[in-house]
Amino acid sequence: MTPIQQPLLPKLPEVRYTVIIACITGVISIFVTMQTTDAGKYQTLVDSQNKTIETLNVQLKELEVKIFELTAQLTQQQIELSNKYEQHADLKNIMNSAPFVSWFNLVSVDKTGKITFPMYHINSHYTYTHGVTLARYKGQTSDKIWPKNVADSFHANNLIVLNAKDGICTIEVYPKQTFKPVSPTNPMTPHKVCKWLVPFEGGYGILGMAL
Repeated sequence: MTPIQQPLLPKLPEVRYTVIIACITGVISIFVTMQTTDAGKYQTLVDSQNKTIETLNVQLKELEVKIFELTAQLTQQQIELSNKYEQHADLKNIMNSAPFVSWFNLVSVDKTGKITFPMYHINSHYTYTHGVTLARYKGQTSDKIWPKNVADSFHANNLIVLNAKDGICTIEVYPKQTFKPVSPTNPMTPHKVCKWLVPFEGGYGILGMAL
């Protein structure tokens, strides 16, 4: 007998279902893989962010310490400046209240190593008597204000005071008016001058008075 051939048509639905199931399984597998990959990426991102936050916290603490140190330094500088201002104010008050011409030279060294004596302060009597203002004289040496021979004598006596580290009283000869030429109305006149070496800002200064 000839065997009965079964038609293929009835098996087609089964094959179709198998293919659909295979496709769904593949999609699920891909979705799971993507989810796993995304989760890994997300975890890596979270770890990176956590490390960044930890680094920023450390830097923030270091910055806070630095700010505290700078604040302390600034406070100390303000105290020192305040003390210096009070000392300078006392010196200026003494000079300004003096009933005679007074001045204060700083002791400095220029670029060539030469000792110089730039003016730091003159009182109102100095301005009234000699016709030169503090704004004009401050920071300048005497040769920028007085005639050369007069400035040289000022400088020489300042060196004597500096080397002796003491005070002297001597006679200095100079005209009354600073910027006017020597003349019968502005003659060279001897003046009794006393100068003292005093500590000033970690160095020295010379306080002078014409009596």
